[in-house]
Amino acid sequence: MKNKKSIIVFVIFGIFGLCQFLQFSHVFLYFDDFGYASLSYVNLTDHVGLATSFEDIFTFLVNHYFQWGGRVVCFFFLVILLQNVWLARLAVACMALGTVYALYLVLKDRYSNHTYLCLGIPMIVWGLISVQIMADSVYWFTAALIYLFPLPFLITGIRLYHDFITSREAAAKKYIWMNICLAIAAFSQEQISIMTLSGIACLTIMERAKGNPLRKTQIGTGAIAFLGLLFVVLAPGNFVRMSQSVSTDTMRDNLVSLTQFVGTFNVYKIFVIFMLAAIIVDLRFLKSMPKKGWKKTIIAVHLVISICAAVVMIYERDGLLVCLEKIIPWNMVCLAAMWGYLVYTAGCLICFYFCRKDSLMFSVWLMAMVSLGLFIVTGSISNRVLFPFIILITILIADNVIAGIAEQVLGEYRWILACALIGISILSLRNWGDIYQGYAANAIMQEENDRILNSFRRSETVENIYLRKNA
Repeated sequence: MKNKKSIIVFVIFGIFGLCQFLQFSHVFLYFDDFGYASLSYVNLTDHVGLATSFEDIFTFLVNHYFQWGGRVVCFFFLVILLQNVWLARLAVACMALGTVYALYLVLKDRYSNHTYLCLGIPMIVWGLISVQIMADSVYWFTAALIYLFPLPFLITGIRLYHDFITSREAAAKKYIWMNICLAIAAFSQEQISIMTLSGIACLTIMERAKGNPLRKTQIGTGAIAFLGLLFVVLAPGNFVRMSQSVSTDTMRDNLVSLTQFVGTFNVYKIFVIFMLAAIIVDLRFLKSMPKKGWKKTIIAVHLVISICAAVVMIYERDGLLVCLEKIIPWNMVCLAAMWGYLVYTAGCLICFYFCRKDSLMFSVWLMAMVSLGLFIVTGSISNRVLFPFIILITILIADNVIAGIAEQVLGEYRWILACALIGISILSLRNWGDIYQGYAANAIMQEENDRILNSFRRSETVENIYLRKNA
C-alpha cells in the first residue's frame, strides 16, 4: 500500500513538473535577461556578446558586487543558465517543482496520514497566484533566480533546522545539507536573507524556552545566516546604487502602497483561501478554549468578520480593499479598515501558534510577516516581493486546512470544507489555464522576434531592429 502511494505521489509530481516545463517553454528572455546573458548589464564590463568563460563571469560579478548590488550568488547561476534558453526553462521549471516539493515535505512531516492533501494544497495555491505576480517573479528568468531559486533552500533549511534542534540525535549528512540550504538562502538576496535569520532566531528562542538545549553547532548555523545577511546587505554596490536614486516616499506612503498591493485583484484568490485558513484557525482556537471569556469573544468576532469578508470578496470577485471602497466612500477609512483586519488576523495567528507552542508554524508566520514588513521601511514594493510571502503562507494555509479535516472542526458539516476545496481547485486550474493560454498565444510573436534578433547576432553595425508587439 505504501509503495502504491509513493508511485501515485511520484506521478502527480511528474505531471506538475511537466506542466511547469510546458509553461516555461513559452517564456523567453525579457528586460534584464539580455543584460545578464551578455554581461552588459548597466555597463559593468566592456564585454560584448554571450558569456564566454568563467573569468568573464567572475569579473562581471565582482564589478556587480562593488558597483550595483550583492545578489551575485543568484546572478552567477542566472548568467550560466541564460547562455541557452532551453536550459534556463528546464532549470526554472525544476525550481518551481522543487519549491512545491519542499512545501510537501514540511506538511508530510506533520500529517503523514494525509499525503494527497499535503501535495495537493500547495499545487492549488500555486495555481491561484495571479498572472501579474507570476509574470513579475517567476515567468521572467532574472526575477525567478532572485525570488524563486532561494525558496526551496529556505523552506528545506528551516524544516531541517527544526528537526535538528528538536531531536536528541542528528545525522551528520542532514546537518551538512541543512547548512548548505540555509547558506544558499542567506547569501541569495536581502529579503530571503532576513527571513532566514529571523526564522533561525525564532526557532532557537522558542525551542530553548521549551527546554531543548542550545548546541554549539546551532551557533555555527546562526553565524552562517548572519554572514549571508551582511554579505548581501552591506555590498558596496547597494550604497552606490542608493546614492544614484532619490526616493521621496515616506513610511506612510509605503504602508499605503503595501495595503493596496495586498487588497486588490492581484492577490484576491490567494486572500480568499488564506481567509479560509484563518477561519479554520478561529474554529480550532474556539474549540480548545473554555466556554466563556473575553479571549473567546475576540476570536469569535474575528471569525464573523472573516466569513463576511470572504463572502463579499467571492461575490465581488475582487480584493478586500476594492470591496471596502465600494461600501465606504472615504479612501483612508478603507485603508485603515483593511490594515486593521490584517493586524487582527496576524495577532490571532500569532496567539494560536504561540499558545500551542508550535515553533515551526510560528516561525513560518514570522518569516512571512518579515518578508512584507521590511518593505514598509525600505519602500521597495512591487508584485514580485509578494511571491515569497505567498509561498510561506501556503504552509500555513495547508497546515490549517489539513488540521481542520483531521480534527473535524466542522463536525457533521465537514462537507462544506470539502466543497470549498473542490471549488478552489477548479478556480486554480482555470487561473493556470488562462495564464498558459496567454503565454502560448504570445509565444508565436516571441519566437519571430527571437529569430529577428538572432539574425543580427554576427552583425557589427545595426541601425534599426523592428520587433512585433505581444497580443
